Amino acid sequence: AARALRYGAGLAGAPFIVPAASGRLERFGDSNWLALGDAAASQDPLSSEGILVAMQSGIDGAMAAARALDGDRDALLAAAARRETTWQLYLEQRDRHYAMERRWRDAPFWRRRGSIAQDIGGRRSVA
Repeated sequence: AARALRYGAGLAGAPFIVPAASGRLERFGDSNWLALGDAAASQDPLSSEGILVAMQSGIDGAMAAARALDGDRDALLAAAARRETTWQLYLEQRDRHYAMERRWRDAPFWRRRGSIAQDIGGRRSVA
């Protein structure tokens, strides 16, 4: 902290807590639009996938947009479907990782993640 302060770094305000749960839009796109990166979904920070997924979806979305502009009417829908598949795989992987933890099952953090995985309209979420 002292070194950071010497270079002018500091807090812009008092620290505060915000939720960092997995979340997503109901739909990732349609024939006329496509949501990418954090605008589409947010991964649990423990997964360390946020930047990777944002970059992958950005590249895929850019290619889909180029195809759409060239007349491929299904390009954005196909990209949204790929994002849906990626999201479902992420949820399965996240749930497997959380299920592996056995040491602190009674701790509030792990209790929430072990028991709150729930099905909401066909989409699983962790609060």
